[in-house]
Amino acid sequence: MNTNDYFKNFYKKWLSFVVFCGLVLTVSILFVNIFSLSITFFQNKDITLNVIFKVLILNLCNFILSLMSLSVLKEENLEKSKKIICLNYFLISYLPSIFYTNYSILLVLPFIAIIFAAVFENLKTMKIFYCLNILLILNYFFNNIAKDSFELISVIIAIIILNIIFKVSKEIYFMIQEDSFYIKKIIKKHNNLQKKLDIEPLTKLLNKNSLIRDLETVKKQNNKISPCIVMLDLDFFKRINDTFGHVNGDKALLSITNYLNKLESNNVKAYRFGGEEFVILFKNTDIKNVYNIIEKTRKNFGNVKHDYINNEKITFSAGISAYDGKSSIYKWLDQADKALYQAKNEGRNKVIIYKG
Repeated sequence: MNTNDYFKNFYKKWLSFVVFCGLVLTVSILFVNIFSLSITFFQNKDITLNVIFKVLILNLCNFILSLMSLSVLKEENLEKSKKIICLNYFLISYLPSIFYTNYSILLVLPFIAIIFAAVFENLKTMKIFYCLNILLILNYFFNNIAKDSFELISVIIAIIILNIIFKVSKEIYFMIQEDSFYIKKIIKKHNNLQKKLDIEPLTKLLNKNSLIRDLETVKKQNNKISPCIVMLDLDFFKRINDTFGHVNGDKALLSITNYLNKLESNNVKAYRFGGEEFVILFKNTDIKNVYNIIEKTRKNFGNVKHDYINNEKITFSAGISAYDGKSSIYKWLDQADKALYQAKNEGRNKVIIYKG
């Protein structure tokens, strides 16, 4: 798993926890409100249809938002999920303030959404929730000022608290943005370093460590077609080194690398396994097609004369193995290796499929 995936999965787990808490709070508030409405009704207290409608509809909307958050999170749409979470928590914090109207301090509760917007969203979303919060406080004030002039003091206190919270939330937002900037720089440096570590210096192909990681990833995928690996080895490579020198031996390695690069795609990756050995991973290609591709490459490469070794030809032998769905990657590699040695024992310059 690379660094980007690690942070993404960590962030997704954290969002999942927040969504789960939101769902629990939503259900809890729903039951508390239903219970309170029932008690009020049985005590023959005045309870208007408007209050019932407002409370139940908002609770229902909130419950739907919670389910939407879970659904969108499963779809890996983190940006959309964050917006729904912020709205979800705004309603969660808003519901008590409209139901328990005797407690004006509850008007400040929707500040929770402002903090969530600071953590998950942006300044624009924070300002929207701030304005909504102000409107709620003013609405409460105009509906209750005739009952008690003391409400003016409560409203002023609520607005002061809200402004303090908004200012603190802005500081939190800028701190998170600054930390995020440095984290992104660290991730970028890490990924660049990882790329350098994954590349074999001479051929610029991926190295053995990268191959092991990719094989572990591929074997976990449920593809309809079994992935295949090809283990390829240059024939009589030691003679090239001993006769024409290691510099020309490197040129031979680069010659086969050019052919392997032509095979690479989203479905195909080439690796230098070590020495004169290479491995090609076919993620989603039928083994017969893999054989035809490697056989065609063998013929084309084997017909080329190389001027750096007195116009001699270079050939390779190859073994192919399809993943059986249960073995370890090392057994899978061993199967390809056995097919390669069979090709060498049968005279070299051949492609053999592992039969088991």
